[in-house]
Amino acid sequence: MRGVAARFFRFGKENPQAEIAKIFQGVLGESPIEAERLTKTWVLARQASIANWEQFAGIDLDQALLQCARIQIDQLDLLLSYLSASRQGIVLTTIHMGDFLQCLFYLVSHFKTRHISVVRRAEQGDVESKIFNKLGRVGLSYDVIRFSDKAAGFKVLRNLRRGGVVVMLYDLPRRFGKTLKLKFFQHDVHWVQGPVFYAARTKALLVPFITFENANGESCCDLQPILSFAGNENTLPQVAQSLVDIAQRYIREYPAQWLQWPSIPAMLNAGDE
Repeated sequence: MRGVAARFFRFGKENPQAEIAKIFQGVLGESPIEAERLTKTWVLARQASIANWEQFAGIDLDQALLQCARIQIDQLDLLLSYLSASRQGIVLTTIHMGDFLQCLFYLVSHFKTRHISVVRRAEQGDVESKIFNKLGRVGLSYDVIRFSDKAAGFKVLRNLRRGGVVVMLYDLPRRFGKTLKLKFFQHDVHWVQGPVFYAARTKALLVPFITFENANGESCCDLQPILSFAGNENTLPQVAQSLVDIAQRYIREYPAQWLQWPSIPAMLNAGDE
C-alpha cells in the first residue's frame, strides 16, 4: 500500500489539480481522461461550496432558514419524532459533501430543548462566526468546541451525557484526533474515531446523513439508519467501517462532490502527517 501511496498520493505544490487527478486514478481506478474531467468538476464544486458558505453567512436568519428548507430530506419528521422521544444524547455526523453545512444548520435548528455543541477546527473566521451566531438567533443553546482545546473531549462527553446534541464530521485525518484503520475503496485509510467513540462512551444515538446534489441539480439529504451502542467499545471498528461504507456509496456515485480528496494522502499515511 505504501508503494501505491507513494506513486499516486504525494502532493506537489506546482499543480494541485494534477495531483487530484492522480487520486481519482489511484483510488477510484478512473482513466486519465475521466480523472481529468472529474477534477475539473471537483474544482468547480469546491469553489461553489466556498461561495455558498460565504453567501449563507451574509443573509439574515429568515432567508437562511428558507434556503435550508429547500434541501430535500426524506423522513425528517419521523426522525425528529423518534429523537424527541429519547433522552439519550445525539451525535449528528456527516462528510464534506453537498450542502452539508446548511443541512447541519437546518437539522440542529429543530433541537430547541437540547444544548448543541459544534466540534470545529482551531481557527474561527468571520464567515464562521456569522453562521454560528445564527444558531443563537434561532433560540438554540450552543457552543463551539475546538479541536485545539485540551478539554474538547471532556466537553463533548459532558454534553452527550446531559442529553445534548454534538455535531461532528467523520471524514477527517489524524491531525483532527485519534483514528481507526478502515477500508475505503479497498485502500487502508485512517479516519477519525471521534463520532463513533463519543457515541459509544455515552450510549448516545449516532445519526449519520449524507448530502449531495442529484442529477436534477436538487440539493438532497439522505438520513441513514440510527446507530446505537448497547454493548461495549469493542464494536468501534465495525461501526466506524459502516460509516465509511455509507460515505463510499455516495462518493462512488458523486465523486466530484466530495470535498476531502486532498486529504487522501494524510488518510493513507497516518504516520507521515
